[in-house]
Amino acid sequence: MAILFPSLGNGGYDVQDYDLTLRIDPATDQITGTEVMDALAVQDLSSFYLDLDGLTVAEARMGGVAAPFTRQGNELQITCPAAVAKGPGSR
Repeated sequence: MAILFPSLGNGGYDVQDYDLTLRIDPATDQITGTEVMDALAVQDLSSFYLDLDGLTVAEARMGGVAAPFTRQGNELQITCPAAVAKGPGSR
């Protein structure tokens, strides 16, 4: 588990809310889960980054649409299925 600090993060968006659903299987010592993030674009976006340490990502979706992603170290880059314009309608 990573320790996060307020100065960590990525530009281009402002997170409004996180919703985590976790499933713990004591028999296998595995945790699976889903994170839903509500964010506001503060600039036009074609992709964005999330800080992520020590977890495996199986799928990324935006607005219910599959979004391609890549991983380099602790950075997960998600490519928007369609361009996201800056502003309140970007959520």
